[in-house]
Amino acid sequence: MVRLRPDQLIILEGIHGLNPRLIPAALEARSFKVYASALTQLNLDRHNRVSTTDTRLIRRIVRDARDRGYSAADTISRWESVRRGERLHIFPYQENADAIFNSALAYELSVLRPLAEPLLRQVTHGTPESVESRASAGLAGLVPAD
Repeated sequence: MVRLRPDQLIILEGIHGLNPRLIPAALEARSFKVYASALTQLNLDRHNRVSTTDTRLIRRIVRDARDRGYSAADTISRWESVRRGERLHIFPYQENADAIFNSALAYELSVLRPLAEPLLRQVTHGTPESVESRASAGLAGLVPAD
């Protein structure tokens, strides 16, 4: 068992950090919870936008390739499971946050393009993952959509 002195802090980081089951009731009143996520869609013009979901997928494709060795197709094939997990285990608790940090940046797709585009081009044409890769990449202006 870990025992804290009255002047010590605990920093709990992670996507499940807002789940009330992770914070003992005795500490709830002394906790400060921050929800961080890309929350702003990018409006390309009056009729075209890049959704926060597409931006998050592009971020994840780049991160998974760099940190986990996954291909874009691997990440895309897991994406629906990730989204289902968010709906069940993340979004219901976002209202528990004391503060919200919008991590979306207007320029991030420009920064991610040289990293994401080669990964997206490696997705085999005609697979279920290729449909999603072309759609997300096209919306994000990375590679032309079919």
